[in-house]
Amino acid sequence: MFPLAAVFDAVAGAVPQREALVHRQRRITFRQLSKRSNSLAGYLTNAGIGCRQQRSSLEPWQSGQAHVALYLRNCTAYLEAMLGCFKARAAPFNVNYRYVEDELLYLFHDSKPLVIIYHRDFAEQIQQLKNQLSGVQLYIEVDEDYDNPIDTPAVEGAIAYEQITSADLHQTYKSQALAEDLYLVYTGGTTGMPKGVLWQQSDVLQSVLGGSDKNGNPMARLDQYATRASAAAQKVLIAPPFMHAAGQWVACNSLFSGQTVVIQDIVETFDPF
Repeated sequence: MFPLAAVFDAVAGAVPQREALVHRQRRITFRQLSKRSNSLAGYLTNAGIGCRQQRSSLEPWQSGQAHVALYLRNCTAYLEAMLGCFKARAAPFNVNYRYVEDELLYLFHDSKPLVIIYHRDFAEQIQQLKNQLSGVQLYIEVDEDYDNPIDTPAVEGAIAYEQITSADLHQTYKSQALAEDLYLVYTGGTTGMPKGVLWQQSDVLQSVLGGSDKNGNPMARLDQYATRASAAAQKVLIAPPFMHAAGQWVACNSLFSGQTVVIQDIVETFDPF
């Protein structure tokens, strides 16, 4: 089996011109998504964010990878950041953006992220918590104004996400990701305090992210993903937020199948119209 980054790159190579992500006026092809996630991966790698200890020397419940908090509403940056982290061998995880200060502090203290990627709308919360998060090395701010993103982040010392992903420096980045690298999801805390759930990427790929053919057999070659992607040309509207596993699984399953992920225009609240 394969790391998730390798599966995505195989699909992107098969359908480079097909739209991968659509949100409001932004449309990103598979080739562009590959390059932008490479840029983030290169930036993280240069900052020392990646794998610190191989899984072979760890217990099953331990993580040897740097954790990256995704404190974001649904947007193209969410899926780009997941892919970029996978390529850099960092472990991204979901943050429930409806948490209040005490809940956020618990989550961040438990998960110990080295990086927080957050929406500009949440800058006030980050600024309030920043002095209590001494382990965080990088703050990366996402601005959803795709036409005119703000270059100066609202949080002191943060860097603008678009400055990283639009750079040419790392677009040829070569990932060293392994199938044993982690896929990390935090539970919502409805049955107790939030808990980080760990999967090896090869396992989560097989179980819920489209790693099987139509007969339920594991796809043992990357060219099988490319062939499947070449035959698919569907658009999938994602209803759940990516901060929940369901939203991530539908979106990643779609991307790994070569389908276009469409994100609703209004993501701040439920709007059936």
